Amino acid sequence: MVPGLSVATFEGDFQDTAALARAQPARTGTAATFAIPADAPNERFGLRFTGYIDIPREGLYTFYTASDDGSVLFVGDTLVVDNDGLHSHSENLGEINLARGRHAITVLYFQGPGGKSLEVGYEGPGMERRAIPAEGLWRGE
Repeated sequence: MVPGLSVATFEGDFQDTAALARAQPARTGTAATFAIPADAPNERFGLRFTGYIDIPREGLYTFYTASDDGSVLFVGDTLVVDNDGLHSHSENLGEINLARGRHAITVLYFQGPGGKSLEVGYEGPGMERRAIPAEGLWRGE
């Protein structure tokens, strides 16, 4: 494992994140966090971030995405946050019980016309709400 996330960039006019599963990425690369890459288009694109997150303590975790347009967050195969669809900047959250250790995490995001934004964060036992830090994210080599 190495620090960071794998990221795939998709080009197209998406209406929801499910459409990303049917699309071929225009390019792939890596990212330190769940930030929109500087070279991403201004409109009509999608991103798929995949990797692993370090969970420091067993317990109930609340994850959130705040985005313009849609975003979803999976831990393993479990949909935790559903903030999908065309909308202005808005936040949604979800909860999941997690054991201490590394867990697979996937964030899908798409941007239609207009402004773009993406924030991904969490809070959990003994930890206040914050963006997921780069030092807690990993990807396969």
